[in-house]
Amino acid sequence: MMEEMGRSVLLEVGNIVTASYLNALSHLTNLAFLPDPPLLVVDMAGAILGTVLAETNVAEDHILVLKTAFVTATGNIEGNFLIIPDQNTLDIIVRMLVNGACQ
Repeated sequence: MMEEMGRSVLLEVGNIVTASYLNALSHLTNLAFLPDPPLLVVDMAGAILGTVLAETNVAEDHILVLKTAFVTATGNIEGNFLIIPDQNTLDIIVRMLVNGACQ
């Protein structure tokens, strides 16, 4: 099991990455995004995603997946950052990204 300091570091990195992605997405779309504090869960990916989708009552079939990588002197850490908006918000985000926020 992960030590408390390791969990704290991962949560803080999650908070920083979330803020960075949402700030960039906000800049590109001229929309405001309000994140929830990050949670740390250790389980199989399908179980985690299923629980998140069930608890948030998301009935949509689409999520926004952003590939991410951290490059360090000792190696790279790759992963995916998931944004699960409702269908209406996802349509707005995609339209703004495709057409440009300034149009």
